[in-house]
Amino acid sequence: MVLYSMLIISYLLGSLSFAIIVSKIMKMDDPRNYGSHNAGATNVMRSGNKKAALFTLLGDLFKGLLVVLIARFITRGIDGGDAIVGICGVMAVIGHIYPIFFKFKGGKGVATAIGVILGFSPLLALLLALTWIIVFKVSKVSSLAAILATLLSPLYAYILMGNSSYFGATTIIAFFVVYKHKDNIIRLIRGTETNFKRNSTQQDDASQETDIKQEVTSEDTSQVKTHTHKEIEHDGIKKPNYYTVLGVARSASQDEILVAYHQLTRQGRQSLESEESDDHSIRTTEYSLELIQEAFATLNDPLQREIYDKGLNTHFGESLSND
Repeated sequence: MVLYSMLIISYLLGSLSFAIIVSKIMKMDDPRNYGSHNAGATNVMRSGNKKAALFTLLGDLFKGLLVVLIARFITRGIDGGDAIVGICGVMAVIGHIYPIFFKFKGGKGVATAIGVILGFSPLLALLLALTWIIVFKVSKVSSLAAILATLLSPLYAYILMGNSSYFGATTIIAFFVVYKHKDNIIRLIRGTETNFKRNSTQQDDASQETDIKQEVTSEDTSQVKTHTHKEIEHDGIKKPNYYTVLGVARSASQDEILVAYHQLTRQGRQSLESEESDDHSIRTTEYSLELIQEAFATLNDPLQREIYDKGLNTHFGESLSND
């Protein structure tokens, strides 16, 4: 009876998704509705709110550690106690991935898994953290760092602890975490996975200018920039340039588009609230929320963005020939 209670409590604690909880407290969008649609610290970071991402990371990590520490305390001196602790750790990760409190739509389990493994062995957790940092430092791809660190975790566990209960629990946890990264693995193979490289404003402007020059082969940069702000015919309807709507360069990465979108939608909501209160002094967005959402939906989808860019290239060429 005590064992079953421990497993249930471990799952329930794991089901406390801090990405969703922190986002609600800080009045942010639900992380399952943008970016990778994953309730985790990396996706919260895409909102541009680093503080929220940090709180999410610490919360998810701590709950995994807490489950293991409580289980170890209860099972101290009991034969097979390590096996029970290991299973409780697995249940915490499963709870994070499939949280009962949030319609079973949770995160990918990386932070919670590290917290659990920290409870198993601080040295093992340190090795995983160092692996993640090294891979991320080189690639700037969070998912790749998480996948490689997770894949290596059973090996590290076997070297440090041998064929123990903790090794078995670590292997099971690794399976769930890697499985939840299956879409990332597909994108990594295709070369379409996003990264966290950030260009400076000057680099963005320079890249945009270079792209436009190449597309229209014009030496008059100021004339070309004027064309980028004209209305573009998309789906038979003339609309503002989607890149202009979001305020990003054509060379912008998917993450930069996500950050710009969330900044604009927050500003848009502030504008709507100011209009409802008859205070028009806080008007912060030039375009409607519907147009911002439409621009984001197009530029956030690689296939739609490619089609849209081809339309822009055609538009630039026709505009210059008409001039």
